[in-house]
Amino acid sequence: MAEQIADWFDDADTVRYLGGQQWLESALRFERPAPPEPGEATAAYAWLVVAADQQPVAVVAVAVSGARSAFLELAVAPTRRLRGVGKRVLTRLWTLPELANVDAIYGTIEADHPGAVRLAQSAGFTRTASVDGNLFVGRRPA
Repeated sequence: MAEQIADWFDDADTVRYLGGQQWLESALRFERPAPPEPGEATAAYAWLVVAADQQPVAVVAVAVSGARSAFLELAVAPTRRLRGVGKRVLTRLWTLPELANVDAIYGTIEADHPGAVRLAQSAGFTRTASVDGNLFVGRRPA
């Protein structure tokens, strides 16, 4: 998967908000002690999202905790931003069997990234209390 999307992580915005190649390497490698400490991730997934034209359009990494919650990170292909890809990915997460026991998905957004804030809000995520005010949560639709 990494070789298909490596060039995304040369993009200035991707590097600025996710950290570049290091983020990709971390998202694709999940290591945890057994058994996990309370509140630590009990499972992690990374999905490469491919469009009808068979081109990768997004990668999403999700770490699930035992508390029926998960934390996500999302990268959308630089050439596919502002086209609804991110919203479709976030909305689709609720239908994945790997996340069937998850009731809340959290993600952080940098304060100076208004496009990501609009994306999260358009997918039903809301800002929640946090130290820096940049934590968003999505709740499983009823």
